[in-house]
Amino acid sequence: MEKISLQNISFSYSATSPQVLDKLSLDFKPGEIVLLVGPTGSGKTTLLQIIAGVTPQVTGGVISGTALLDSTDILRTSGACRGRVGLVLQDPESQLVNLTVNDEIVFGPENLKLPVEEIRERLNWALKKCRLEAMRDAYVYALSGGQKQRLAIAAGLALKPEVLLLDGPLTNLDPEGAREVLQTIYELVESKSTQVVLVSSNKIDALLPLATRLIVLDQGRIAFDGKPEEVLQQADKLSEIGLFVPEVASLWPVILVKEPAAELPKTAKQAANILRKYNPHHLVDTDGMENGAGSAEDIIEVKGLTYDYGLGLVLSGVDLTIKKGEFVAIVGQNGSGKSTLMSLITGLRSPKAGTITIAGKDIQRNSPQGIVGYVFQYPEHQFVSDTVGKELRFGLQDRIDPVELKRRIDEVICLFGMEGREDVSPYTLSVGEKRMLSVATMLVLRPQVLILDEPTTGLDRNLTTCLMNILRRFVDDFGLTVLQVSHDMEQVAEYCTKVAVIDQGKVVITGTPRQLFLNADILKRTKLDAPVIFRIAQMLFPDDATIPVTVGQFLKEVHYASN
Repeated sequence: MEKISLQNISFSYSATSPQVLDKLSLDFKPGEIVLLVGPTGSGKTTLLQIIAGVTPQVTGGVISGTALLDSTDILRTSGACRGRVGLVLQDPESQLVNLTVNDEIVFGPENLKLPVEEIRERLNWALKKCRLEAMRDAYVYALSGGQKQRLAIAAGLALKPEVLLLDGPLTNLDPEGAREVLQTIYELVESKSTQVVLVSSNKIDALLPLATRLIVLDQGRIAFDGKPEEVLQQADKLSEIGLFVPEVASLWPVILVKEPAAELPKTAKQAANILRKYNPHHLVDTDGMENGAGSAEDIIEVKGLTYDYGLGLVLSGVDLTIKKGEFVAIVGQNGSGKSTLMSLITGLRSPKAGTITIAGKDIQRNSPQGIVGYVFQYPEHQFVSDTVGKELRFGLQDRIDPVELKRRIDEVICLFGMEGREDVSPYTLSVGEKRMLSVATMLVLRPQVLILDEPTTGLDRNLTTCLMNILRRFVDDFGLTVLQVSHDMEQVAEYCTKVAVIDQGKVVITGTPRQLFLNADILKRTKLDAPVIFRIAQMLFPDDATIPVTVGQFLKEVHYASN
């Protein structure tokens, strides 16, 4: 029997706005772990919120069709999902409502009036599963973005709901945190404590081994629905509609040529085992060994940087040098100090010790305003105006020639595809549009350095590619230096010229992405993972220090002696 049944669901946010979901029919059975993917704006979040009883009951909107939880009508029964369906939102800050970590996790169970001892057991269990035991008494506002995401997941898990809905749950998590969350999801389903798990995500590489079903939405309709290995055979079509195809699946056409009856591999090891049978060899493409490495001129120099929030050191003796024109990724575990370092470089915070020099000037004595642009992790935190046009003009209004201002604004509107959106409120834009606007408002200023905190969160493949190519253009045309905080190692491998790893408040290595991925000791120590495609290449060519780090390099450089 179906646990959830949706029949002919159509939804729009008003009678005059476009359909977000269009005559959608889906059934979910107990024991299913379902991945929900689709380009930005395809209706994934809306679908989850309908199942959770949030839309349209809380958000408003116009809906038709039926939605049943067992035999209960979700759309027409007040409180139908209370205590039975758990929803973890894409933006953790939009659902965290308490002062401390403990209070946030017990909030749901307390409202369900569970016995005190059971609440205590669930609290301790959720803290352990989400690596929050050491932060149980911490203030929520003091947590890093990744720690807030772990807290939101812990609060959802503590409900032990019959149906668990997760919207982008791994986006800001480090690899170890992601693995622990996935293991907990599997245990909940195996124990039948939770009967259905539905996960919406742009990237599904880590989720793939867990999934029993993959649903693809496009423009509010079902494009594909089936077993992951069946749906991913349509890799070319998935790419066309703007999806990230798992790196393992990107090798599917190669595998089919060699072995037509092969099953789609779900892990790096499975893929390597298949390809190894056909005597692969690596021909190095020296032209594509690394992306450009910037100029010889230092633009940022950090020496002996130390900072704390009053609860112990967050950064301790950090040294880092960035050259003009480099595209740099700052990576590390959640809470390692990445965002804190970026806020210090922008001048938003002052160090307890150490110096930061940008363009030859000590920012303690000379404000970096106008030299450094900063894109926040959550775009809404930096919006200050009520229309897109005003937001773009805000930083330069009355500061440069009006003709030049208009030229710059017209340029970024064209680059970011925001034509006709100038009079729209920034707060009503989609997740992807908000992200693109937050970057556009900084590029209008023409800073020498641009810092971005998790810039591709919530973006599909097309928008990610668009954003990264725009940043590359500004690097090439204006000598822009880019620093981004990221957990997306595939994106780091594709676009970054340098990586700096922060661990326990210190920079422990800097180098190219390939140099980091080849350093097994550092990866183990910092609990980071190399991209799947690199791990496949390393299994095939364990003694090769020039192996591919991206799918494109792998397909170009790896050849087979046997057909």
